[in-house]
Amino acid sequence: MKPIITWIVIADYGKARFVENTGVGHGLTAVDIPDLKAPEKETYQSPPGRSYDSMGQGRHNLEANHGRVATQFVKDLLERLEGYHEQSRFDRLIICAAPRMLGEIRSVIKPQLKQSVYAELEKDLVNIKLNDLPKHLQNLIAL
Repeated sequence: MKPIITWIVIADYGKARFVENTGVGHGLTAVDIPDLKAPEKETYQSPPGRSYDSMGQGRHNLEANHGRVATQFVKDLLERLEGYHEQSRFDRLIICAAPRMLGEIRSVIKPQLKQSVYAELEKDLVNIKLNDLPKHLQNLIAL
C-alpha cells in the first residue's frame, strides 16, 4: 500500500520552507526543494509621504506599500505548491503561517489545491528547527 505523503508548508512573508511526513513513525524530513524567499527590499525606498486629514488641518503619514510584495509572495508560494500537487509530490497539505498570511492564502488558493489541505495552523513557525516542529504539529498529524 502506498504511503500517504503529507507536506507541511511553513511560511511567513519572507520565507517558505517545506517538510514532509510519509506515515506514522516516520517523523518529519525536509523536502529536497529550495526554500522560497521573498525578494530583497530595494536598497533605497522613498518615504511613503504625508496626507491631509479629511476632517481638519491635521496631516498623517501614509503607510508604506508592503502589501504588493506580500501578495506576490503568497501567489508565488501557491503557484509552486500547485505545480508540486500536479506532479503528485504530496497527497495532503498542512499550511502553517501567521494568521494574517494564512487568511491571505485562504482568499486566493485554487479549489484543486484547497482539496488537498488537510489542516491549517495559525502560527509562525518559519524559524523553528526541524527537530522542534513535531511538538507544534502533534495535534494535527501523527508523526
